[in-house]
Amino acid sequence: MPSGVGFSNGHAWKQQRRLAQVTLAKLGVGKRIMEDKIEDEAQQLVEIFASKKGKPFDPTLIITNSVSNVTHALMFGHRWSLEDLHFNKLVKAIEYTMHFGVSIFYVLYELFPSLMERLPGLHKKALEATEILLSLSKEEIQKHKEQEPTLEPRVFIDYYLLEMGKDKNKNDPTSAVDEENLAHTIHDIFFAGLESTSTVLKWGVLILANRPDVQDKNHQGDRRCFGFRFYLL
Repeated sequence: MPSGVGFSNGHAWKQQRRLAQVTLAKLGVGKRIMEDKIEDEAQQLVEIFASKKGKPFDPTLIITNSVSNVTHALMFGHRWSLEDLHFNKLVKAIEYTMHFGVSIFYVLYELFPSLMERLPGLHKKALEATEILLSLSKEEIQKHKEQEPTLEPRVFIDYYLLEMGKDKNKNDPTSAVDEENLAHTIHDIFFAGLESTSTVLKWGVLILANRPDVQDKNHQGDRRCFGFRFYLL
């Protein structure tokens, strides 16, 4: 059963993990080029904050959008706007899945999966949310399959599809390098990075909003305060 890199094991897990690590390294994760991409997205986030001209606003969705766009660009090659229907579906699906993960229904589903499959509850909607995430990934995969092939792959999907086409995977009956696992791997990478990173940033904004003295030090570039400059208007 396809499980991506997060919930597979054995030979399938080794294949997915190695392919994900190698591909992300080729795309610049952990290197200066990745830092530049993050800085560009951070600059756009600062500009959005500045456009509010000091008026109260809710930064929750804005921060989530900014964080998701870093991963989205790596996976698919383009950004999402705040109004994008796919982006809003993604956010709602992840929020619901996270809510399910800390509920009693999650514990019951883990202990009695066969029984819970026959009963209604949050686990049913959580599975639907997971399918939403997977369907978004599959839509993007199909788009890249229909595009004219290029000499050099540009994003995660391109690299994975290229690996799928190699004889060692096409002729290996035990190979787990296929479209289903690609969709699951994209889901895992999104889920692992989006919620954790955006939550940390939201807490950072909340703390800074309550500590104007720390904001002043950040404006002055004081290295003792987190080592970066965070503009909160």
